[in-house]
Parts: sequence; C-alpha cells; structure tokens
Amino acid sequence: MAITATVAAVAGTAYVADKMDDAKDANNAAAAAAQSAADREARAIEDQTAALRAQLEESRKQMELMAQSNQSLLTQQQTQFETALQTERERAAQSALAQQTQFDTLLTQQQQQFAQQSEQTRTQYEQQVAQQREQAAAQAQLAEEARNRANQKKPATEEFIAKNERQGMTGQASTLLTGMQGVSAASLPLGRTTLLGG
Repeated sequence: MAITATVAAVAGTAYVADKMDDAKDANNAAAAAAQSAADREARAIEDQTAALRAQLEESRKQMELMAQSNQSLLTQQQTQFETALQTERERAAQSALAQQTQFDTLLTQQQQQFAQQSEQTRTQYEQQVAQQREQAAAQAQLAEEARNRANQKKPATEEFIAKNERQGMTGQASTLLTGMQGVSAASLPLGRTTLLGG
C-alpha cells in the first residue's frame, strides 16, 4: 500500500514535471514566437523608417531642384526684365532724340522762313522808300520846273546897253571878250592882227 502510494506519488511528480516541461516549452515557443513577431515588427518599422527617409531624401532633392529651377526662372525673369527695361530706355531715348531733331528742324525752318520774310519785308520797304524818294525827287523837280516857269526872268538888255554906253563914255566899256576893264587905248593902233590888238 505504501509502495503503491509512493509509486503513485512519483508518477504524479513525473507527470507534473512533464507538464511543467510542456508548459516551459510552450512558454519558450510563445516567447520565440513573440520575439519573432517583435523582430518582424522591428524590421517592418526599420523598413518604414528607411522608406520615409528615402521619401524625405527624394523630397529634399525635389525641393532643391525646385529651388534651383525657381532661382533659374527668377534669374531668367530678372534678365528679361532688365533687357526689356534697357530696350524701353533705348526706345525712349531714340524717341526723345527724334523729337528733339524734329523740333530743331522745325525751329530752323521757322527761323529761315522768318529770315526770308524779314529780308523780303526789308527789301520791299527799301524799294518803297526808294520809290517814294524817286517820286519825291520827281515831284520836287516838277515843282522846281514849275516854279522856274512861273518865275522866268528876262535879261535887262536896255539897262545893260545903257550901262555900257555910260562906261564907254568914261573909257570903261566892257564886252564879253574884254571883261570889266575894257580895251586899253594903247592896244588899238592900226596894223594889229587881232581884235584885242595883240
């Protein structure tokens, strides 16, 4: 009876030990499965992290490319703006120069026209003055002639003859040839060949 109980106790202890081994194996298997799952989850997290890092790197590269593209576009737009501004300045300068040239040409033409008009006016004025002077001279000549005709003087022949006769009586007679001194009596002998006794 005691042996049976001992056998039974040993058998029970062996059973418990087997059960404990089974439980330990089960725990080990569960731990291994949990570790395997944790490893898989860790690898999945690492893969996701690597994928995120790759995405971030790609995003960074794209952003750098976009920044470079934007910088290039900005530089191109700046260049186009400066070129357009320079072209507009040159066009404005050319337009201003053309307007100044046109103004200078118009001013020169007006000055030439004014000079021509002034010259024509001066010439006409001088011609009018010359005509007026000629008319005034002609009128003065006509007036002088009319005055001379109105105031014609006749030579006092009778008085001239009487004067010569009086001077002849005193030896002081004169002619157009002898003058006021008359003819000297010493220069009148016969035989002379000239009227004045020369």
